Amino acid sequence: MALSEWWAGCRGDARFRKVAKAVDRSLYEWSPRAVPYREGAMKLPDVAKRMREIAELIQDDHPDESGELFELAAEIKRRSGTRAPASSTKITPELYEEIKEYAEANPGMPHQEIAVVFNVNHGRVSEAISGKRQ
Repeated sequence: MALSEWWAGCRGDARFRKVAKAVDRSLYEWSPRAVPYREGAMKLPDVAKRMREIAELIQDDHPDESGELFELAAEIKRRSGTRAPASSTKITPELYEEIKEYAEANPGMPHQEIAVVFNVNHGRVSEAISGKRQ
């Protein structure tokens, strides 16, 4: 049984209400402001941690569902393996300066075309022009 099916089927169960109150209480104690990124956003490791916490809360009353939550939490991780090699030129302070000078000499040229000239991402061109990174 999928967790969503279990969740939908348990709403009228008195045992479920007890577990749901405990989970709700713990959810209210957790503050999304504690997440250092976007307001209310959770990163995947935070989601996995929270899933394990909920699994522990319901483990005694719902061992199968708890086990499923533990398994799902274990699936949320970065897979090891090889990454594709970088296809862009390595950015240096000198390259940033060259890009900025080239953009000033060619004011009508789009960032994407400048990026092609220097074999970099157009975001790096924007950073060089705005002086955001040095």
